[in-house]
Amino acid sequence: MAATSVFLVKESGGTYAMNGPPKFERWNDFKEDLEESRFTTISGNGYLVAVGNNSRVNIFSTTDGSLKCTVPNRVLGASFSPQGNYLITWDNPSQHHDNFKITWISGGKDVKVVHSLKLSKQPDTQFSHDETVFARQSNNTVFFSQVPDFQNTAKKTPDDMRVAKFSVSPGNGPLHILCFVPSTTKGQPSFARMYRYPNFENIISSKSFFQADRVEMKWSPKGNAVLLITSTDIDKTGQSYYGKTMLHYLDTKGETSVIQTEADSAVIHAAEWSPNSSEFAIISGKMPHTRAALLNSKCQIILDMEVSARNAIHFNPQGNLLLLGGFGNLSQGKIEMWEVKKLKKRIATCSAPETTQLTWLNDGVHFITATTAPRMQVGNKFRVWDFTGKQVHEWEASKHLFGIVPFLRDPPPPFPDDKLDNLNKQLGNKPAARVEEKKVAAYVPPSKRGIIGGGAAVPAKAAPKAAAPPSASNASQLSEKEKKIRTVKKKIEQIEKLKDLQKEGKILERNQLEKLSKETSLIDELEALELS
Repeated sequence: MAATSVFLVKESGGTYAMNGPPKFERWNDFKEDLEESRFTTISGNGYLVAVGNNSRVNIFSTTDGSLKCTVPNRVLGASFSPQGNYLITWDNPSQHHDNFKITWISGGKDVKVVHSLKLSKQPDTQFSHDETVFARQSNNTVFFSQVPDFQNTAKKTPDDMRVAKFSVSPGNGPLHILCFVPSTTKGQPSFARMYRYPNFENIISSKSFFQADRVEMKWSPKGNAVLLITSTDIDKTGQSYYGKTMLHYLDTKGETSVIQTEADSAVIHAAEWSPNSSEFAIISGKMPHTRAALLNSKCQIILDMEVSARNAIHFNPQGNLLLLGGFGNLSQGKIEMWEVKKLKKRIATCSAPETTQLTWLNDGVHFITATTAPRMQVGNKFRVWDFTGKQVHEWEASKHLFGIVPFLRDPPPPFPDDKLDNLNKQLGNKPAARVEEKKVAAYVPPSKRGIIGGGAAVPAKAAPKAAAPPSASNASQLSEKEKKIRTVKKKIEQIEKLKDLQKEGKILERNQLEKLSKETSLIDELEALELS
């Protein structure tokens, strides 16, 4: 019998399953694969897991550990359809056989390939949540098929749309498609547009933006809203060495918003939805003085989690605990635990240096931090913690540990509120003590070096907010060029707001229309100033 929380351990000697707390012992019902795994993937509902090695893909049940079926032949990677009825596999391009395949696996041992193609690169493919629609992008067009008729196209995006990336909404509601259409003309914006399938004539919601080399689309679990993270490789303003990111919100009711952070922030380090789909958390700002906040569906801040060095967000499966971490270059591995439903405060802290992977277990009480290969070739191990910051188990690999895969079955078990109540009594009205960390000087971009106050840390009590006008003292320290850049940017921001009003059907005044007509010249002026 499996424990409430079970997880796979992938190491150089093979792949096996372990029961979680309290015993931490091998789950013998799950057959160990003695070959080194090339990949593992778990179904969306958490009830199937695929382990691919050098000769085949074995598919196991996560409830009883049984081998459900085997897909023969080695492949590079695989993914499940949302309900686990199909397995999509991909292999290196070949002239002699199809390297992209969709295999029907719900028949148990009787698996069969229902669709295959010979492709030069891995395609972007997605199923609708109920597995009635299959989408695949080819060049700048998205093709839709009615499952199981994968061979024929039932619908496609218009040829003149030129889609660079798309995403299909999850959840049981109506199927929505989000398309990213990059700008093809200098001075014109890029767009993210949401449609309700199969109608690509009417736009449900739309957001335009100018700076976007890449986009990342993160749907809420229920599929009623999406966070769009746009990023550039280079921040032309010189505020950040790592480029510039913006966070946009769109929902299926037609509402859109730009998530405003600190006035001088150029980086969104993380953004994640809560499992309840009505809240999301973000980390933004300049390292090491980043700010975390919890926002509702109206993009209003409901919990400000202060300033610290963080770059990772992890909600537990029940959504009542939010883990914030500082990993990678933030070598302290500091972890903060926040209760975000009842207490709305920090309840615990701990430190896990050299962490390359962090994941919650299904009980929502325990989480695992791991040091894995190939990123770290020595000291490969994993540690299990409870939500109070107490380490309850540690295991070290004899050679290499490649990762941990928890069986996050849906729905998760209820969170034991009595444990939280006991911890809260111990804390009283005070938040948990902070983990001590070294103070690191804030990064100062080249454009602000030599300027008094350039790159200063954000005040500890300042909540994320819309960009505020500069004070007279700060403005006097700017060069004429920087003053001009700031003025032009302000005008472009005003134009963006007017365009949003126009999309909502509001009639603009004559002077507002005149501002809109100057958009192209202002963009050209800004580019000339930044390059001069």
